[in-house]
Amino acid sequence: MIEDSERLQRFKRNIADLTVEAYTLAYQEDETLALRIVSLLGRADITNMNLIDAYYYDYCELPEKLGRNCLRDMYLIYGINDSGEIITKWVERGDLDGI
Repeated sequence: MIEDSERLQRFKRNIADLTVEAYTLAYQEDETLALRIVSLLGRADITNMNLIDAYYYDYCELPEKLGRNCLRDMYLIYGINDSGEIITKWVERGDLDGI
């Protein structure tokens, strides 16, 4: 079973106390995360208004081909442009965890 995406997990964690302030901060963090994903994808045809997200993968869960070239946990980030093209990119954990 696929777990919640990184954006959804962070959003749920940030609204735990159900206050207006918590919702405001959760939306602000989500927007920051979305802009970072767009920046990392580096495509002019994908903006924060497109469907974008990230999934976390522990090092031991990485596909074998990728795992041989990488010694860290990774995020698979993706965006879907207006034409329906899915753009994916593997990024290191530190690229998103600092946000």
